[in-house]
Amino acid sequence: MQSNVCTSPICREHILLPRGGVTSFPPSFIVNQLLDLLVRLRRDVIPKCTYHTNEELLFCETCDKIFCQLCDQHQISAEHTVVPFSLAIKRMNEILFFKASKTLSCLDNALEAVNNEITRLDCSMDKAAEAINRSFTEIKSYVDNRQNNLLQSLKTTRDYKLKVLNDQLNVILNEKTKIEQECALFQQASDIHILTQRIQELNDRIERMSLLGEPRENSFMKFEFRHNQALQDLARSLNSIGRIRVSSTYPPLCRAKIEPAVANLQCAIHIETVDYNGNARVDGGDPLTVNIWDPYGKLCEYNFHDKQNGIYTIIFRPLISGNHKIDIRIFDRPIAGSPFIIDVTKHNNPLWSFGKCGRGENELSMPVKVIVDDSTEREQVYVLDPGNSRVKCLSTEGKFINHLATDTLLETTSTGLAYRSSTSTFYLLDWKSKLITEFSIVNSDPSSSPSTPNSQINIHNQITCSSFDEPVQIALFEHHPNSLLIFDNNIFFIVDNRTGDLINKIDLRSYGIKTVKGFTIGLQDEIIVGDHRIHILSYEGKYLRQITSLTPQQIVDVDVHITYQPPDLISSHHRQLQTSVSLPSHSKPMPALTSKGGFYTALCVDKNGLLLAGKCEKDGTARIEIYDSHGHLLRIIDSHSNRLRRPCSLATTRDGCVLCVDLTTDSIRKYRYT
Repeated sequence: MQSNVCTSPICREHILLPRGGVTSFPPSFIVNQLLDLLVRLRRDVIPKCTYHTNEELLFCETCDKIFCQLCDQHQISAEHTVVPFSLAIKRMNEILFFKASKTLSCLDNALEAVNNEITRLDCSMDKAAEAINRSFTEIKSYVDNRQNNLLQSLKTTRDYKLKVLNDQLNVILNEKTKIEQECALFQQASDIHILTQRIQELNDRIERMSLLGEPRENSFMKFEFRHNQALQDLARSLNSIGRIRVSSTYPPLCRAKIEPAVANLQCAIHIETVDYNGNARVDGGDPLTVNIWDPYGKLCEYNFHDKQNGIYTIIFRPLISGNHKIDIRIFDRPIAGSPFIIDVTKHNNPLWSFGKCGRGENELSMPVKVIVDDSTEREQVYVLDPGNSRVKCLSTEGKFINHLATDTLLETTSTGLAYRSSTSTFYLLDWKSKLITEFSIVNSDPSSSPSTPNSQINIHNQITCSSFDEPVQIALFEHHPNSLLIFDNNIFFIVDNRTGDLINKIDLRSYGIKTVKGFTIGLQDEIIVGDHRIHILSYEGKYLRQITSLTPQQIVDVDVHITYQPPDLISSHHRQLQTSVSLPSHSKPMPALTSKGGFYTALCVDKNGLLLAGKCEKDGTARIEIYDSHGHLLRIIDSHSNRLRRPCSLATTRDGCVLCVDLTTDSIRKYRYT
């Protein structure tokens, strides 16, 4: 094609170029319109500045601001994220679409949930209607039985009356037949005397027969329906039979409070229910579904308690440490936060710790003994604080209450304290004066409790025994209330609490027990003594058996023992090493099965027969061991986050906790052990 020829963009014809070239062609109206349209469309897609039409607007995500770089000298730096406004709009549209999709998905889920609830509502109605029909069918059966009983009673009564009347008819007929026969014979008689006699006999019979003229029974039988209040009572009973039970509980607002969980100890979950408006529910009966899984996916057993006040309690005992999953549902809908993930620890740390070295209200100095008064509804805790010459009274929550008024009685040499709840009597032992003082608390205000500041003491008796050398500890027998057990230089003295007379003397050295650090009295008045092992003697002083603890290497590791055996329990093949060993009377104990690095420094027995033993190891660590009545080691309190140093006294409370006095740290601590 010639260079001076071009193709028309409209008709595609070949035309000659003018002398001035392409620019000499006249303007095309159609092409200019198309160009203007493209510019307008581009302006709609890419927003431009009003004053600078060729400058694209920018958007600062940090400042949330739209600006023109020529009009607004906005700072552009690493601290500011600046993107083209068209890109920002695109992102916002994407976010808007995502949020809208998510909202629609939530609405779809809500629609499905509501429809499912409507379906379940119809199902619940059908089940309730079936239950109503079944219940009233049972009521109808009672009514039918009553109707049949009345009809049967009516027939029985009729039969009885009919029998009496038939018997009377038979008597009448028999008499009639006899008289007719006699009359036939009389007509042939000719003796006037005999006829006169027969006439007299007939006169007597006529008088007797007049009684047969009256029916011995009557035909009266009538059914009475309103003779008493039974019909009204029945109507009232029917009105009160059955009810349509509903619940306003709103699961998404219900909360669960989960206590800190320790392996092999009971853990409580308290569920508080509320309605849609957040108001606490005041009744129970909600259908709760609870599933608890251990770290290996095994379902855990639990006990469920409905308190009938809108609060539910779940008690379970995790057997191994690690994360446990708890799913709680009401009406098959999860409550707030469900499913829960709780970390069950193998370390049993104190619920609270009270005291440090000092003389203040919340301070102790060389505490040596703790006792619990459980004779009242609210238990009281008493701590012998000889370094400060006082007895401190605490609540079971570890709050200071007061000091007993024993200033003139208690010295720094007082080392023994015992308490008998049945008589509210204290026994205080002073090793230096060798005196045992029996006293009780007397309140100046009769309405006040023993823990009020105005409580005073009343000394009942003071005794001593000539056999005492350095008596340091005292304990009370349960079945021998007049006997006191005194420990004095590896010798036990049993003395009369009224006179101080010596009842018995038990020399522990004859059994090879030479370093006693703690002792207590069992439920059957057996004497439990601790050195490297735990020895059990009878009240009379006969050696019964011993309990030997396990070495730390023999204790099953809860984190690797995954065969679903309780983690803090000792496995069966180890129990043979520490089962109570029965020994003949007056025989010496067997050699220890473990090293003699540790001593049992505190012992006590709870009301269920569990033995709690505080033990100090040679490396300076200490723990509390819990044994069952057969001497099997159940679990260990290691106090991981707040280490025990020297437990010297233990006492249990009604809520399954143990109070432990730690002599080294001048403190008292409370642990859970059941």
